[in-house]
Amino acid sequence: MTDNGSAGSDKNAEFVQQLEVEFRDLAFDLLSKAEASLEDVRKAGELVGAKSDSICRKAHYL
Repeated sequence: MTDNGSAGSDKNAEFVQQLEVEFRDLAFDLLSKAEASLEDVRKAGELVGAKSDSICRKAHYL
């Protein structure tokens, strides 16, 4: 007789681990892009228009 609860727990743990990895990857990507946008703003000396919207959108996603 097999313990189906254990197999289910293993699948759940793998699923949660995969979600965590995907979240970290997405968060790292968004933060990297936001940092690049902020650097562009620093160089331009102003935060207006599309750059402002882009940074706010990335922050909202996080």
